[in-house]
Amino acid sequence: MPNANSKNMKLIVDTAISLFKEHGYQNVSVNEICKSANRSSFYTIFSGQKDIINYVLSMERGKN
Repeated sequence: MPNANSKNMKLIVDTAISLFKEHGYQNVSVNEICKSANRSSFYTIFSGQKDIINYVLSMERGKN
């Protein structure tokens, strides 16, 4: 069973990717991600927006 931290991570990543697609990476702030995800724990999981992209890319590489 996933723990709360992994659930928060997935929610933040999914929300961020959705916002990046809709508005463009440069036009989305961490505050907007947190507000849309209804989470304030962003910095306990990621160091910034670039960290989300690196995480997603590492997950994609792991699938291959």
